[in-house]
Amino acid sequence: MLEIKVRGSRSWLDQTQAPFLAQILKRRLAARMEGEPALFLTLTYDRSGYAGPRDLYRAQAEAQHVPRFLRRLNRALWNMLDRAAQRRWFRDNPAAARRAAESARRHKAAVQQWIMEGRAGAKPAKSRFVPNLLKGRWVRKMEFQQGGWCHFHIVLIWPRSIDFALLEKCWGHGHVFVNRFEARHVGYMSKYFGKSDPCPAFLMHEKPRSVKIIAASPGFWLDTTPREYPEAVDPFTRLPGYVPIGDRIERGRHTIIVRDTDTGEYQQVFCDLGSLLAVLLRDGIRSGAREGWVTLNVTFDRLMSAASVARREAAGPQGPAEVNSISNQNPCYADERRWLPDPVTREEPPIWGPDRIGPWFHDMLAVPSDEDMAAALFAAPGVRTR
Repeated sequence: MLEIKVRGSRSWLDQTQAPFLAQILKRRLAARMEGEPALFLTLTYDRSGYAGPRDLYRAQAEAQHVPRFLRRLNRALWNMLDRAAQRRWFRDNPAAARRAAESARRHKAAVQQWIMEGRAGAKPAKSRFVPNLLKGRWVRKMEFQQGGWCHFHIVLIWPRSIDFALLEKCWGHGHVFVNRFEARHVGYMSKYFGKSDPCPAFLMHEKPRSVKIIAASPGFWLDTTPREYPEAVDPFTRLPGYVPIGDRIERGRHTIIVRDTDTGEYQQVFCDLGSLLAVLLRDGIRSGAREGWVTLNVTFDRLMSAASVARREAAGPQGPAEVNSISNQNPCYADERRWLPDPVTREEPPIWGPDRIGPWFHDMLAVPSDEDMAAALFAAPGVRTR
């Protein structure tokens, strides 16, 4: 007995996955905010200074508008505390107190060195260490309005109200809307914050993990364990390039997870689930359902044979696309048709081609740029390779 289901992309940018992720976010946010005094902020942009939605998205990503807003707000909130409140905060946070003392010590040493050198040059700037009052207190979501214009929602755990003029001064890119996140509004606000919206098409060409729809301060989610990061990959051991988000989403939609109920083993099959079930039904094999899985009373070899037929029929007269182990290893696309500029914006797509591989090796590895070497790195057009 085999059980199968679509792997999915698990991405907010995938409209088939976003509703499920929104439900999970809504439940987690409602549980986290239970009994917590908080503010619900909406940050919008003045569009007059941007050529279009794509220009606005790239500008806010490069200039880090939201992180800078939070840093400015954190400094302003710290300066609003009196000396007694600051001392109490340092007493409750000894690690931050040690960092503040070390920052003051370095500043004092720099001033003494400046005096010993005859006060040459400008006097060292005063220590600007500010504790992170907002650590573990905020979560933000990026949303897109009709037409692709982005704006942000922030849930900020803060016991007191914040002056509206201060928020607008810290933001400085448009309008700020503030609502009190009260206990009786947790369900509504969580539903509003966790809704899924269509995303603009230009995001499909961005690098994976470069588009963050949801971001939270470290420690905000109390039910998570520290993340274990994989070992860093030496950039000199891999070729430049990446798979755009749109291609990864499409691959997730056409990847089926297969579980053998007898042995407990898992396999992956690259095929459309609907086409596969249609082929099996045509052969007299009916399917069932159990807890999100489709059950099939077939062997794995029979399932692979049906998947090959489904891929062949879906490809049409051109024949099925080549599927091998390389296709699941973050390949670059070596397809000459993908190097053509966008017919509307005339922009080059963010895909590495052989014309860029040679200069990259010359600049990064200090080896001669050789067209033969670049051609050897890529197979024929249309074939995926690392």
